[in-house]
Amino acid sequence: MEECRNFGQTYNLCLSFHEKPEKGAETIIYLASSEEVANITGKYFFDKKEERSSEISYDRESAKNFGNLAKN
Repeated sequence: MEECRNFGQTYNLCLSFHEKPEKGAETIIYLASSEEVANITGKYFFDKKEERSSEISYDRESAKNFGNLAKN
């Protein structure tokens, strides 16, 4: 993944596009089939672990603006 090193802050995002499909699907398959998370909704998961999503995802004004953009 040497080509990703030139992307600076987007390094992790770049790496995510280089995962094999099987690796990329692990969390989705886990969430769809595991009893451990059967009653959890509205949360963000990464590598089969619940994590806090980005700060901007909690900004109601940004969400409202995004909704308005989607309507157009």
